[in-house]
Parts: sequence; C-alpha cells; structure tokens
Amino acid sequence: MLKFAATIWLTGIIFSVLHSFLSTNVIKKKCYAIGLSARFYRLSYVIIALATTTAWLFYIHQLPDTQLYNIEGFMRWGLYFTQLCGLIIFFLALKPIDVYAFLGLRKFTDNQEPFLEKGIYHQIRHPMYTGIMIIIFAMPSQSVNSIALFTFITVYFLIGSKFEERRMIASHPVYKEYRIRVPAFFPRMTKH
Repeated sequence: MLKFAATIWLTGIIFSVLHSFLSTNVIKKKCYAIGLSARFYRLSYVIIALATTTAWLFYIHQLPDTQLYNIEGFMRWGLYFTQLCGLIIFFLALKPIDVYAFLGLRKFTDNQEPFLEKGIYHQIRHPMYTGIMIIIFAMPSQSVNSIALFTFITVYFLIGSKFEERRMIASHPVYKEYRIRVPAFFPRMTKH
C-alpha cells in the first residue's frame, strides 16, 4: 500500500508544479502579451485547475487502498462538528471576496487580485486553506491513501502560501507588514 501512497505524492508533485507554474507572474505576463485579458486568464486558470484537480482525485480514487480507521459513536459526531467549523471558516473566507472576480467571471477592480484584511482575514491570512485542512483531517474514516493525499495537500498549502504571499507583496507592499501582524493559518489566542 505504501507504493500507492508514493504514487499519490508523485502525481501530486506533478499536479502542483503545473498548478503553481500556471499561476506565476511570468505566465500571466506572457498571456497578457498575446492579448488575453486578466479576466480571461483568471477564468482559464480556474477551469484548468478544476479539470486537473478532478482528474487527479479521480485517479487517486481508483488506486487500491486500505482503511486505517473508522470512528463511530460520539467521537464521530465530534469530528462532524469539527468539519462543520472548517466549513464555516471556508465560507467566512469567501464572504469579503468578490467570488465572481475570483473565478474569472468578472474582472478585479484595478485589474489585480485585491489585498483583503476584512472579516476573517483580520485574524488569519489563509482561512480557505485552514478550513480545508480542518475538514480533511477531521474525516471520521481514514485510509492509507486518504492520509497520503491529505498530508500532501497540507504540505502543498504550506509551500503554496509562501509563493502566494510573494505575489501579494509584489502587488501590495503593505502585505509585508500584514504578514508579520496576522498569523497564517490559526488565530493567536493572545493579543499580539
């Protein structure tokens, strides 16, 4: 079964390199140079990301797997509650965003990804990632493949957030101070 976990990581690396490469400023500039608008680039990126993510997850689902555990009873309901909290965090992350612009269905104001410090972004910098990580690790049933996949996704989020923040600093220099003041994934329990 470990060879299938390794396959998940290998295909994940290929997926993430493609996904990250397509989001670089170099690719964006090349797309703009050939006449693509920022909105069309964003929409194309979202479509490619959804298609490749779906294909990757479908492939992983076909791999032989072994269940590690299946939690029942009261603890299962506790995990469902934890997942609900993750889902709420994810939706709170969408609230201050212009979702249509985020998906490429409308252009961003000023033609660039905005810097947000409203709502949950006042507490954590990457609430979407936080919500997803809570949801996946609070699954009451886990297998060898799901743990491999969820661990890979978490590592991808940690690394990807660094690249994302470099782009934000290049576009919004004030983001540098925000990054020092606001934690990445989980809010501080004490005043900073």
